[in-house]
Amino acid sequence: MLSALFAAITSILVKIGLRDVNADFATLIRTAVILFGLSAFVAFQGNWSNPFQVDVKPLVFLAASGLATCASWV
Repeated sequence: MLSALFAAITSILVKIGLRDVNADFATLIRTAVILFGLSAFVAFQGNWSNPFQVDVKPLVFLAASGLATCASWV
């Protein structure tokens, strides 16, 4: 229920925010905010770990997933 609620709020807010801003630049701003917020959440939960200690295989798949996400926004 909360996921659906926040998805609806996100949709409304982004439509308002895009009025005078390029859509790609708006996505960059939103992603930066998500990165900051998620970093704080992970740190608060005590789940922060050294990214340089992640095995190569999961890192490659996570990076590929991020690139696929970027491609889906095009």
